[in-house]
Amino acid sequence: MDLFVSGVADLRVYQAALDVTGGTRGSLVVEDLSINSERPDFVFGTQQKLDAVDQVGGRMGAVLFAGGVDATSSKYLGTFTLRASDDALGTFSVNLRGGESSILWTSQNQPVRFGLGPAATISVGTPSHLDTSGK
Repeated sequence: MDLFVSGVADLRVYQAALDVTGGTRGSLVVEDLSINSERPDFVFGTQQKLDAVDQVGGRMGAVLFAGGVDATSSKYLGTFTLRASDDALGTFSVNLRGGESSILWTSQNQPVRFGLGPAATISVGTPSHLDTSGK
């Protein structure tokens, strides 16, 4: 699941973490995190920055060494790879984790307000079996 930001002026720092809720049984877990800063739509482009992923804590983020960027159009932040457990079933909601776990910050040391609406809804159904016997 790729994460994007838009409508933000003077962005200098971001950190993102996900919460997964719902489902009838089982779970969706964050299996991997990555930031592909080589993508042409990466929010900080080719500017000097430091990016990092925390596989254990399920967080990713980046900071510019100086200044900020305007992300008026949709810009890439990073990728979360989710895996459904073998017993997963139902509809799961994937949201940004609130509090200090997901932040946007300007070069003027000001927080940027942002919504925590559902980032994605993922439905996991029961597997179907194909009859390959030819009958």
